[in-house]
Amino acid sequence: LKKKKINFNFVLGRQEKKKINLGVIGAGSFFYETRLPLFLKNKKDINIVAVQNTDSYKTLKAQQYINPKYLTTSTEEIINDTKINTVLISTQHQNHGELVIKSLKKNKNIFIEKPITIMKKDLNFIRKYYLSNNKKNILFTGYNRRYAPLILKIKNFLKERTGPAILNYKMNVETLQNNHWLNDPSNGGRNIGEACHIYDLFIYLIDSKIKNVNATTIETNKKNTKQNFISTISFEDGSVANLIY
Repeated sequence: LKKKKINFNFVLGRQEKKKINLGVIGAGSFFYETRLPLFLKNKKDINIVAVQNTDSYKTLKAQQYINPKYLTTSTEEIINDTKINTVLISTQHQNHGELVIKSLKKNKNIFIEKPITIMKKDLNFIRKYYLSNNKKNILFTGYNRRYAPLILKIKNFLKERTGPAILNYKMNVETLQNNHWLNDPSNGGRNIGEACHIYDLFIYLIDSKIKNVNATTIETNKKNTKQNFISTISFEDGSVANLIY
């Protein structure tokens, strides 16, 4: 792995442009509010073949906006559909790695919402997959902060530095109920499951290997305190990045 660097946030491999026959896995509120409007703007290039969600009423909602070939509650049906060349995975985080691996084995192109997985064993499989064969299917993770216009300006500014940098990022979001799925450790919590957006941004801006990672949460008797934390990442070039969440 040391001989070949792979960045899983970018396109892996190249493919001749053709119509995207898309299967949606996990048509929840994020899909309808964020992804679907983008698909509708690019419908000349995207054909939504199937929409999946474990709650059938959420799949039925899709018919208000699009006319997919079919709706389903089965992820396997979409992954095994040979007419689908691309899958969008927008499920809870605990399912990401498993669904990515199954889709890779069926030679699908994949857009996976962050994080790509919360399991190290899944990540190891994905690394080996791209290092050990000549598959041309695309794997793209939905880290979007690095594409913001202001971030691109900061990136260009940091390229001119002659020494280490210190980055400070404050992320202020609403408190979730304790029983919200994102607070479940099996989904990575708000640190691995959501703050990973900013960790990707730090890596992009600093462009150096990580040396050390430390995270500290607020510890009191009050509820919801683990949703508040500070993370510090130090890099091999001497830079330090702090996230106040």
